Amino acid sequence: MAAELSEPAQAICAANYNWRTSSSCQRCPLHSECKKPSADASEQSLGEWRDRVNQLAEQVQVADNPN
Repeated sequence: MAAELSEPAQAICAANYNWRTSSSCQRCPLHSECKKPSADASEQSLGEWRDRVNQLAEQVQVADNPN
């Protein structure tokens, strides 16, 4: 089973996504990687997508909190 999105990725998403209108992701620092693969994506490609989003979230977190 593929890993889930990390806590930092989920927190960044929650801070940038407007759940009421399902929009406003364009300013999110994860937006470039966060375009979810299609529903028929393989488990491997879905896992690779999660890894990319999680890695980017870690980089954003480090950049925002350098200490």
